[in-house]
Amino acid sequence: MKRKGSFLMALGLLFMAGAVGLTGYNLWEADRAEELSTQSAIEVQAVIEEYQESQTVEFEVPDYVLAPEIEMPTVALDGDRYVGLLEIPCLGLNLPVIDDWSYGALKCAPCRYTGSVYKNDMVIMAHNYRSHFGRLRSVGLGEVVTFTDLSGNVFNYEAVDIETLQATQIEEMTSGDWDLTLFTCTTSGQARVAVRFELIG
Repeated sequence: MKRKGSFLMALGLLFMAGAVGLTGYNLWEADRAEELSTQSAIEVQAVIEEYQESQTVEFEVPDYVLAPEIEMPTVALDGDRYVGLLEIPCLGLNLPVIDDWSYGALKCAPCRYTGSVYKNDMVIMAHNYRSHFGRLRSVGLGEVVTFTDLSGNVFNYEAVDIETLQATQIEEMTSGDWDLTLFTCTTSGQARVAVRFELIG
């Protein structure tokens, strides 16, 4: 009986050590993601400013207005291609957005899941790191976010709906008449929080 008790105690300590180790790794990963996205945001902003300075014609009709189906411009930085910057003032966030999502890319920055700002159907996903979309649920209706593409075109959106969807509701995430959707996993990972936006200018 004593031996069994010692075994169970050792097993409990092993589980506790594993939990502490996992928590430490998650915190390290979140800190690393914040550093990577902050540096990438600076670099993407520099690309946008460089493009704007190179333009000599003012008040020209942007290409995407004439041809919304065109691809969004991208820039390669450290092995990933970025499409622009997402600013969420109410959360104090200015985040670079990677052109196409992968599990590896999500550890660095938010990613375009599908769609385009030019066609008013872009969906952006990110991990629930505090420095990414971890506080997304606290975005209130009426809050404004801004997406700036690499050509310096600015798109302002107003939050109009907040949904909680199951992980299996993939079609529901991308369907509907929303100009922009931001989504992330809940803390448990069992569901997704989606904030829907309408273009306001």
